[in-house]
Amino acid sequence: MPSSGNGLAQQIAELFQELLERELQSVKRAVEVRRIELLEKIGTRETELNDDDRLDALFDQYKAGLAGPERPASRVQERRLYYNWEGRLRSELGTWRVELDELEKRSNDDNTVLTNARCKVMRLLLRETLLVVNRGCINGPKSDKGEYESLEDCLIPVIREMKKGKSHTEAFRIVAERLGARRTTVASVCTRGLDLTTEQFVDHVTSGRIVQVLKKKYPEKTGLIDRELDSLYP
Repeated sequence: MPSSGNGLAQQIAELFQELLERELQSVKRAVEVRRIELLEKIGTRETELNDDDRLDALFDQYKAGLAGPERPASRVQERRLYYNWEGRLRSELGTWRVELDELEKRSNDDNTVLTNARCKVMRLLLRETLLVVNRGCINGPKSDKGEYESLEDCLIPVIREMKKGKSHTEAFRIVAERLGARRTTVASVCTRGLDLTTEQFVDHVTSGRIVQVLKKKYPEKTGLIDRELDSLYP
């Protein structure tokens, strides 16, 4: 294999390892934050359930927040409401305990944590690789080829999605996923790339003025623009 290929492979390997270590640290921090949160919730709920006076006070607060028709009209209804309310508290406590148990099991399983982190990093690297391939959606010096790709691969597909009823954010996301690019990158092509704000871009797509904007931006591609957008703006 050529030396340049070896150098690239080494760079990718080093980047993968760096991203993997960052992801593992991120996962560990997130797990610890959630573990502490669950322990606090469980401790507070157990204290509440073991203190009759405190539980009664909490129930009184719960009743006070009910709308008129929902409030108990008799002692029997009040006791039934109380038992249902207490049951929900205990059920929630049980859910937290189960989540804490599963969280601790997963965090102690190094293989599972490592596998999940590797998968996430590999998806990230693949997305970035595809982003480089789709140069029409990269902010940088524009060539004729790049402008053509920006028009055909980004702008026209976004306009089509919006004319189908999608919001501009949904359209940016759909096209970005299709290209393997960042949503913000596609959004930038559609706004800054045309010297428009997001609001102006949406308004131009809605009104049809976007056709003239594209023809002014890409005068050598007016035929393509007409073919692709005429059916959207009869």
